[in-house]
Amino acid sequence: MAKSTIFENMRIYIRNLALLDLVLIAVMIPVSTLFEGLFSYNEIALMGVLLPVHTAFNHYQFKKTLMKNPKKFPSVFLMLTFIKLFTYLIFAIVVAFLLPLRTKGFIITEAVFYLAFLAYETLSLSKLVKTKK
Repeated sequence: MAKSTIFENMRIYIRNLALLDLVLIAVMIPVSTLFEGLFSYNEIALMGVLLPVHTAFNHYQFKKTLMKNPKKFPSVFLMLTFIKLFTYLIFAIVVAFLLPLRTKGFIITEAVFYLAFLAYETLSLSKLVKTKK
């Protein structure tokens, strides 16, 4: 796989990631007005920036690993997925201690964004692995 093809595929991946992010934000903002006091626009904005960047970084690392050394892919995948999950778990715990009144809304927002981006990442990786074989 040529380097220009990888970057072109990354552009498509990032474009789709941004569209998913916009859809999630567009859904979460009206939901936040329905459940006034549970969600905050700051939480939605934070997850709307943090998760897409982290997901794009992971996807780039996965592609790089598949291109250079496909045998290392399973271990890199497990390591980066564990780090991502652990990072957001620690992040939720820290927010729960710092802002106890907003914990429920933040955890719901984080879970919705995390699961949506995890599903997108998994689908795109399965396509990537299939095309690599």
